[in-house]
Amino acid sequence: MAKKPDIKGTRKLVKDMAIPTRPTVMLEVIKAQNTFAPDLQKVANVISRDVVLASRVLQAANSDLPGLKRRVASIEQAVMLLGLARIRTLITGVFLNTSLIGKGGSLQKLRHRCADVARVTAFIAQELPRLATPFQSGYLPSIPPDEAYALGLFHDCGLSILMQKFSDYESFYEEIQKESPFGLVSAEDERYHTNHCVVGYLLCESWNLPKHLCEVIRNHHHMVDFTKPGKKSANRRTMTLHGILKLAEQITGELSYVEWVRMKDDLFRFFNIGDSQVAQLQEGASRLLQTPSVTE
Repeated sequence: MAKKPDIKGTRKLVKDMAIPTRPTVMLEVIKAQNTFAPDLQKVANVISRDVVLASRVLQAANSDLPGLKRRVASIEQAVMLLGLARIRTLITGVFLNTSLIGKGGSLQKLRHRCADVARVTAFIAQELPRLATPFQSGYLPSIPPDEAYALGLFHDCGLSILMQKFSDYESFYEEIQKESPFGLVSAEDERYHTNHCVVGYLLCESWNLPKHLCEVIRNHHHMVDFTKPGKKSANRRTMTLHGILKLAEQITGELSYVEWVRMKDDLFRFFNIGDSQVAQLQEGASRLLQTPSVTE
């Protein structure tokens, strides 16, 4: 039997790894969001001091906002158009990619894989309410695409931490993926006394990402009982996020066959969708992934 993850030990492990603290820009965004009147000008001024962030924010505004009659050249205007939630996700994504993700090997592949999953997760969050009646009836809450994007981007961020902490993790991970990808978490618990889900949860928690998003990251390899969504709307929100992530992983080819077979029927009933709706999402996602990503 695999050992249970040592939460206390993992928290110390994460701390001892000297993971970079949240960047100043991200702290400013969080501070601005928590005020009665968010200071967009202050956020724009901070972003303007960083050439990488400034270029990414402008690129996002000019790439992701349909219907603009002319290109955005002002950081302040870009912040206003994108909104603080999207800016926060973008900044965190840039920070993760530049601070934690290397430029070669498995780490680079992980970066691109997570970027693809993020884009598809956001796409599904946008399109699924149109295809699934539980959203239209109000039983399931609509998920903002920016929130879904953040989940897709960070759901496997714990992998990059383990790859850098343990010299044998990369080869261990590749071997597990060949033999039994569904057993990755239990194999991690057995060898390292923790797993990438818990590590990712603690990292995202330290960044003050929304609690329900952190919980999905912590449990994204656990078998969720979609037949019992619970009475509380907060539970349905968490399960909706979890389900959207699983659809995105399936569509991008990242979900193991065993995991998909075990949850497919219950997930379809939860969303009240079938193979035809998933095929529509697959077609739209395929077109999306053919276009360049802002985070590349």
